[in-house]
Amino acid sequence: NTITCNTAISAYEKYSRWEKALQLFGLMMHGTMESSAITFNATINACHSGEWEKACQFLAVMAQRKVELDCVTCNASIGSCENLGEWEKCLQYLDAMEHNKVESTTVTFNSAINVLARCGECTKALQLFSNMVQCNVQMDAITFNAAISACSATRNWE
Repeated sequence: NTITCNTAISAYEKYSRWEKALQLFGLMMHGTMESSAITFNATINACHSGEWEKACQFLAVMAQRKVELDCVTCNASIGSCENLGEWEKCLQYLDAMEHNKVESTTVTFNSAINVLARCGECTKALQLFSNMVQCNVQMDAITFNAAISACSATRNWE
């Protein structure tokens, strides 16, 4: 059943067995078993250990299958962008969250700021930092570290 498969995919993720996770995910997609946001979350996270490109494709598959986006899925997808250097996709995911009325959290902003800073898009990273205040999203130590990283990359300390 779906719960058993989701649990197995999560176990594969825990042990960096992304190939097995993708294989099971494929069986679920081609079979009669229903998938859920949890299925996609687990599979995206499993891909972080080796198949980042595939992780970035899952939001499109979710839309095709009419699986509702959630914050965890979007955060995992944004995290995949960091490994790929795909800052544009990161911003697309943020737009998709807004479009689908998925609430952005501290984790969402922290991940996106890190992606932008590490990809050399420091001005955009600092704009997101400013957006957190406008969106009333709580900042934490990770937020400030990400902003400091963005500033150090641009040597903008003001």
